[in-house]
Amino acid sequence: MPIINLLPTDLAPKGPTLKIINYLKQVIFVGFVVFLLISLGLGGFLILTSLELQNSLSRQENLKNQIKNLEQTEQKMVLLRDRVEKINKILSMPNIQSDISNTQKIVDFNSSNINIRELEFSIDKVKLSVTASSSASFKELVDSLTQTNYYKTIILSSLNFNPNVGYSASFELSKK
Repeated sequence: MPIINLLPTDLAPKGPTLKIINYLKQVIFVGFVVFLLISLGLGGFLILTSLELQNSLSRQENLKNQIKNLEQTEQKMVLLRDRVEKINKILSMPNIQSDISNTQKIVDFNSSNINIRELEFSIDKVKLSVTASSSASFKELVDSLTQTNYYKTIILSSLNFNPNVGYSASFELSKK
């Protein structure tokens, strides 16, 4: 089939115009191809970045869980270390049993009119707070404390009298 051109030939573009048109068509085609390549590259980059972001977030959550587990383990270890320190402190203290028995002997030696309010043992001394219903029973307690050889020094920290209760006294007894 022959090509029929119904346009007059004088209206058809001439040589230099045809070259420019063909050059522009090529530039547009190359530009479109470059645009598609850049678009595909950016799309791939966005997909890879979102995948890396999701992986980073999952690793972050995993690390947070590991940190929480390690915090709980650390708390347990600190608790155990404190307990061990306290046990070692108790084990390193001298035997308090002798202090208790010595104090018990002094109190048992006295009459039933003496009541122990407070008794505190430390490494080098004993603090004793007592109440005595009469001055005679208080004198017996002081005499028994001074006559025993259990303590190096005996200090009377406080002495009070209340008509309803009687004498109340606090002693600091230094160990030998």
